[in-house]
Amino acid sequence: MRPLFREDTPIERYGVGRRWIRVKRDDQYAAPPAPPLGKLRGAMALLEALYRRGVRLVGCWDTRVSALGQGIAVCCCQFPGMRSIVAYPKRKLDDVPAAIARAESLGAEILPVVAGRITISFAAARREVERRNGAMLPFGLECPEAVACVAEAAATVPPEFTRGGTVVVSVGSGVTLAGLVRGL
Repeated sequence: MRPLFREDTPIERYGVGRRWIRVKRDDQYAAPPAPPLGKLRGAMALLEALYRRGVRLVGCWDTRVSALGQGIAVCCCQFPGMRSIVAYPKRKLDDVPAAIARAESLGAEILPVVAGRITISFAAARREVERRNGAMLPFGLECPEAVACVAEAAATVPPEFTRGGTVVVSVGSGVTLAGLVRGL
């Protein structure tokens, strides 16, 4: 059986027209029930540091289209006694998003927050987590630990795969891009 987390994500080769491209499959870092998010590398590092400091409750902000909360719920299961709260924006008549429902099925408490300005909604979620003596994870997991973990993984890519070529990356919050720049 494959372990839940895989440090040595594969590099696959694909033909595109007359060219060959290589794809670093960091989406295979985590196995189900975790979502395919390389960002969970950083989550594990951050949760380990919090756990060593005695933190047993963490909160994270999720969106209707993300699966970070599901990933955090799975990661928390790796630390005895650690619990998670997954906060998300809730509008009237909205159902619970599928990934957030999966987080709940994995043991996370879900916390619907009235949808509005993201900074205000995130702050409301953080206040609730901190009221319960928990630690709120950075928005989008934008933190040095996540960047460092991506950099470490990127550093394992053989230089001949990137030297003189083009690196293409899908960028959201910039954590992956920052890690790639540092690691390559």
